Order: sequence, then C-alpha cells, then structure tokens
Amino acid sequence: MNSQIGFIVKVLILSIALSVAIKYGGQALAIAPTPTNVLLGILLLPALVAVALGWRARNAVKLKDSSPERIGQKSL
Repeated sequence: MNSQIGFIVKVLILSIALSVAIKYGGQALAIAPTPTNVLLGILLLPALVAVALGWRARNAVKLKDSSPERIGQKSL
C-alpha cells in the first residue's frame, strides 16, 4: 500500500512540475503556429505511445516463444 501511495505522489509531483514548466517556461520558446508544428504537437504523443506498445508486444511475443514449456513443445 505504501508503494502505491509513493508512486501516486511521485506522478503528482512530476505532473505539477511539468505544468509549471509549461506555464512559465513555455512563453520563452518562440514556436510559430504553423500547420506543421500543430501536426507535430498533435501526432507526436500518439506515435510515441504506438511505438512503445508495439515494442512491448514484440518483447512479449519473444518471451512467450522462449518459455520453457514452448521450447519443450518445439522439440517434439
């Protein structure tokens, strides 16, 4: 239970820090509101999530194929 509360507190602190950094530090960045920048801002996060989930699925398949039960079945 303590580790769950600690994890939630860490996520909350990181979220607050990111929010403050965007609010006050974002004004220092001069990013032009061009269609390219808008598309990058919208599509970057879903693309990163898709890559991470694909990588996770690929590793899960590798682990499943190399399990001891699976190896024994292949040799029969």
